[in-house]
Amino acid sequence: MGSVEDVVDSGQRMAKCREQFEEVLSRVTRPGQETLDTVEREAFAGLLEVGRLLMQARLEAEAEQDKAAEVTSPGGQKLPFHSHKRVTYRSVFGEVEVKRAYYWEAGAAEGHSPLDARLNLPARKDSYVLQEWALRMGTTESFDEMQGGLRELLKLEIPKRQLETYARDAGPAWRTFYEERQAPRPKEEGPILVVQTDGKGVPMKKPVPAKGPKRLKKGQKRDKKRMSRVGVVYTTERRQGEEDDPKPVGKEVFAELEKREGFGQELFERANLRGKKAKRKAFLADGQKDLWDLARDLFPDYVQILDWMHASEYLWKAAYLWLPESSPEAHAWVERQQKRFREGRVKDVIREIRKLARDGTIRGKARREAALKIAAYYETNRERMRYDRYRRMGLPIGTGAVEGACRHLVKDRMERSGMRWTVEGGQAILTLRGIYVSDHWEPFWSWYRANEAHRLYGRTAVVKAPMVRAAA
Repeated sequence: MGSVEDVVDSGQRMAKCREQFEEVLSRVTRPGQETLDTVEREAFAGLLEVGRLLMQARLEAEAEQDKAAEVTSPGGQKLPFHSHKRVTYRSVFGEVEVKRAYYWEAGAAEGHSPLDARLNLPARKDSYVLQEWALRMGTTESFDEMQGGLRELLKLEIPKRQLETYARDAGPAWRTFYEERQAPRPKEEGPILVVQTDGKGVPMKKPVPAKGPKRLKKGQKRDKKRMSRVGVVYTTERRQGEEDDPKPVGKEVFAELEKREGFGQELFERANLRGKKAKRKAFLADGQKDLWDLARDLFPDYVQILDWMHASEYLWKAAYLWLPESSPEAHAWVERQQKRFREGRVKDVIREIRKLARDGTIRGKARREAALKIAAYYETNRERMRYDRYRRMGLPIGTGAVEGACRHLVKDRMERSGMRWTVEGGQAILTLRGIYVSDHWEPFWSWYRANEAHRLYGRTAVVKAPMVRAAA
C-alpha cells in the first residue's frame, strides 16, 4: 500500500480537481457580459486542467497499489523491490507524473516496473492519444503547422523533432499491420479487381558539399526529386456504357520512395488479398516501360490496359505536328482516331500517322521523326489498347484513381513551399497519409497500440500475485 503521505496527496489532488471543475461550472453558467465564444474558450481551457488533474489522480491511485508480492525477470530470476522511479507522461491534457515501483538487484540484467505494462506506457513520454492526434494533423499539415496547432489548441509545446519522431516510429509499422491482415476489408467486393500505378516526384534533401558554391549558378538547384511509386487497389462493378463510371469499392492507396522491387511486391500482396473472388482483373498504367515490366513479372494474368487519356494525348501531339493548335481540323482529326481506338482499329491509326510522316504532309525532319516515334509508341502498346474488347468486358480504361492519388496523396502534402525530405521522413509521412486516405486510420491506431504493448512488454517481468484493484 502507499504511504500516508501518498493518501493525503491523493485526497488533496481530488479536492483540487473538484475545485477546478466547480470553477469551470461557475464561469460557464454565470450570466455576464462575455460573448459565447469567450465562454467557450475559457471552458475548454478550464476543462483541460480538469483533465490533467484527473489523469494525475488516476496515476496516484495506481501507484498506491503498485506493489507486487513477487516479481521475476524473463529469465526466472526473482527481483526484490528496489525503489520508486518517476517518469513524466505527456497527455493531451498536459504533463503528469507517473510514480512506479521498480524491481532490481545487483547482477540482474535489467530491472522492471510492472506498472509500465499494466498501463501500457509508451516508449516515449507522449501518450498514444497525443501521438495519434498529432500525426492525424500531420497527414495534411506541415510539422511547423502541427507544432503550432498543438500549441494553440492544447497549450502543449512539443519540439518539431519530437513530432518527426512520432512519424518515424509509427510509419514503418504499417507493413506488419497489412501482413497480419488487420486492415478492414469491404463486406462485399465488386466482381472486377483493378490495380493502377503511376509515379510522382518528391523533393529531397541533398547534402551540401563542404566546399560547395555559396551561390548557385542560374538554373542550378540545391534539391532534387526522387520518384515515389503510387499504387491503387480496389474492386468495382462492370462498366455499362461510355459515360458510366462505377465507384471504386474499398479503394486502398499507398506510395513508396523505395526501390521498384519493394513497391511491386507490396502492390501484388494487396491485390492478392482483395482479388481472390474477382471474376476479372485489370492492370492500368501509362506508357512507362518499368511499370509494364512490373505488370509482366507480377501480374501476368491481369488484362493490361494503357490509360485512355494517355493514349489520346499522343494523338494531340501528332495532330499539332501538321495542324494549327486548337483548330477545328485538329479536333476533327483526333476524334476520328479516337473512334478508331474505340473500335479496336489501332493499326489503322499507326498507318495513318506513318503515312503523314512519309508523304510530306508533316514537314521538317524533326517533326517527321516525332511522328514516327508516336507511331512506334502505339505499336509497342498495341496489345494494351484493345479498347473495344475492354468495353465489352466492362473494364475501366482510365487511370483517374491513381492520378488523383498522385495529386492528393503525394503532391498536396509533399510538395508544399520549401519542403524537402529525407527518404526515411518522407516515407513515414507518405505511409501515414496513405493509411488515412484509405480510411484505415482508426483500425491502424487500435492495432498499433496493441502491437506496441506486445513489443515493449511481451517479455516483461511476470507478476505472480497481481494486486487487486481498489474499488473506485
